[in-house]
Amino acid sequence: MLKVLKVLQLAVLFLGLAFFFALAGLAYYSSSPAIDPSEHTTTTQTADNTPQEKEHSFRGLINFLFPDAISIFTFWLVVATILLGIIAYVQIDFLRRAEIISAQSAKAAKDSSDTAKNALVAANRPWVKAEIQVGGPLLYNVNGANFIIRYVLKNIGHSPATNIFVNPRVIAPAIGVDSLFDLRGELMKTIVAQKAQAGNPFGFALFPDEIAVQNVTVSIPQDELKRITQKVEFIMPTILGTISYRMGFDTDVHQTGFLFEVRRSDKPRAVSAEKNRAPSGIFPDEGDIPADEIRLVGSILDGGYAD
Repeated sequence: MLKVLKVLQLAVLFLGLAFFFALAGLAYYSSSPAIDPSEHTTTTQTADNTPQEKEHSFRGLINFLFPDAISIFTFWLVVATILLGIIAYVQIDFLRRAEIISAQSAKAAKDSSDTAKNALVAANRPWVKAEIQVGGPLLYNVNGANFIIRYVLKNIGHSPATNIFVNPRVIAPAIGVDSLFDLRGELMKTIVAQKAQAGNPFGFALFPDEIAVQNVTVSIPQDELKRITQKVEFIMPTILGTISYRMGFDTDVHQTGFLFEVRRSDKPRAVSAEKNRAPSGIFPDEGDIPADEIRLVGSILDGGYAD
């Protein structure tokens, strides 16, 4: 761009010199030549179209167009102004392009800075990992079906995690009743709801490599249990939820999601054999299930959510 501007400046210089010499030439040719008195009579009596008359005709046209030096100067001033306007337009276009390039460079620099910042935070932030275990038997009572879950939480990051809070739920499809059962959608609903509670003051802190163990009981209410078993005798419960926590690098709520299917062991039972049932099924009419017969299987719908 600078090279182009230099070329334009040189062009203006040469045009200015050309205008100067053209102005001088026109001023010279438009001036009236000296007349010799001895030749006055002969000149006026000659009817031929001589070169001198042609010269006078050309000068007459010039004098008609430019009657004085002021008009000549004004004409070339207008021409020079137009050329300067064209050059100014070209310079403005170059400045506009330079502004666009500068804005793009600033955006690229900001994006690069944000990327570096995010990489630094990701490398030094806390990451809370959750291991879900069976914490006790499955018990039936007036509250419904009650599942005791043990959470083994570990901070595998490089800075403390604060406001750690476990948010579990247990759900099961009502087979033959519900037309749609979206486990992944339910998990995302839980995540969105927990993120909305950005100012949650509850929870505890967990330092790097520190482990915390917590037992939580989740239940399927009695009325929901009856609805689920309207068409079938068994239930297919799933434990879902999030581990919410915060960190010192920002004010966002970070979460680790989980989905675990609850199953029974394949250990043969007299009641299941008598009723020709699969031993891995969970049938509420068979009563409580001991902890050693409960299995938690990670759902493929989990997706390994962590942010």
